[in-house]
Amino acid sequence: MYYGRMLSLIGRNVSLCCSQFRVSIDDVMSLPVSHIYRHWRSRFSLDLIAVTQVLLELIGVREGVFSVSVFDDFIVKQLID
Repeated sequence: MYYGRMLSLIGRNVSLCCSQFRVSIDDVMSLPVSHIYRHWRSRFSLDLIAVTQVLLELIGVREGVFSVSVFDDFIVKQLID
């Protein structure tokens, strides 16, 4: 089991954190995802979250994940930079 966890980036991070803080992996896995998300999100201002969401959408347009006919590639790259 330990060997399999070490092959994964997330597994290595979880194992390191568990050993550092003396917590079992079962304790970590029992935390509700909504609790972790609320704790993570509480560290950032609403303005920062809004800017991040806009940048994610612009990067999606640049990478072809999203399509917006109003912007061409040059404008999208300028907005991101």
